[in-house]
Amino acid sequence: MLLFEATILLLIGFCEYSSATSCRGQVGELIDVSRRGPSYVIKSSAEPTISDSTVPAGWYIAKDSVRFYTLVNGTAPEYAHCGTYNPIYIKDKLGKLEEGKEYPLIACLVDFDSSCKYRYDIKVRKCGREIQYYLIPTDGTSAYCFGMGLFANNLTTFVNICRRTYLYVKACC
Repeated sequence: MLLFEATILLLIGFCEYSSATSCRGQVGELIDVSRRGPSYVIKSSAEPTISDSTVPAGWYIAKDSVRFYTLVNGTAPEYAHCGTYNPIYIKDKLGKLEEGKEYPLIACLVDFDSSCKYRYDIKVRKCGREIQYYLIPTDGTSAYCFGMGLFANNLTTFVNICRRTYLYVKACC
């Protein structure tokens, strides 16, 4: 008969994030964020494209299960990138954002021959770990272009507070 003893360490953890008290109202979440990046190219005319023409005016975030994305700013994406034919980006490079303060911005629509064919008045605000955008409907062949880490001063790097509980289990025999 073989006797053994083992100690197993289990880590049980969860993370908490603070939310801003200065940011109020309903916030929507944009769909298809994995295709909205500036490196995503429309592969063929048969591929369905993203259109934000039916997006109701309001506050939005872009995220997947692990990270938040920021609206491309300062550099125009190319035509037929970001999962759409006409990507929309913020014309100027963004700097540091103050918590809860709204900033008016000009967003530009990229066309095959122009980096700013149409302009859209939008807003941005920082609310806790989220960067939120007040977006308006676009034309039928355009969508807002989002990417990772596109703010100055690492604004998309958020610190979370994680609590961990260690549980030792002693198994025998």
